[in-house]
Amino acid sequence: MGHQSVAETFSRLLADLETALKSMRQSAAEATQQGSYAEARTLMDMARQVERFIAVTRTRRRQWERLHSKSRSRRAPIRQPSSRGERTPLKDFWLPILQALVALGGQAQVSEVWSMSTLRCGWT
Repeated sequence: MGHQSVAETFSRLLADLETALKSMRQSAAEATQQGSYAEARTLMDMARQVERFIAVTRTRRRQWERLHSKSRSRRAPIRQPSSRGERTPLKDFWLPILQALVALGGQAQVSEVWSMSTLRCGWT
């Protein structure tokens, strides 16, 4: 899934969540007008949960945008294998591992992440 399709998916998800939130609020208002206060309270509690979920989703979208912009602007040059005794700094592993996790849907077995990271970076 490319960057653009992920960005479009975030946009569609947020639009659907906003629609659902509006519907919950309208239903809560109708329940209040009918005197169904327990139902109205339940709907408002659900609406607050959806509001929090929307906030988290917006944060994740911004993180995705930053991740994508960083990967495009600061691609690390492919390093030659180090001689025996040299170690690769841990920070050199972060971006390939995060990119692999994104490509794998956000979660995966360690072996899957490692395989994808090594393929992308040419590690052996």
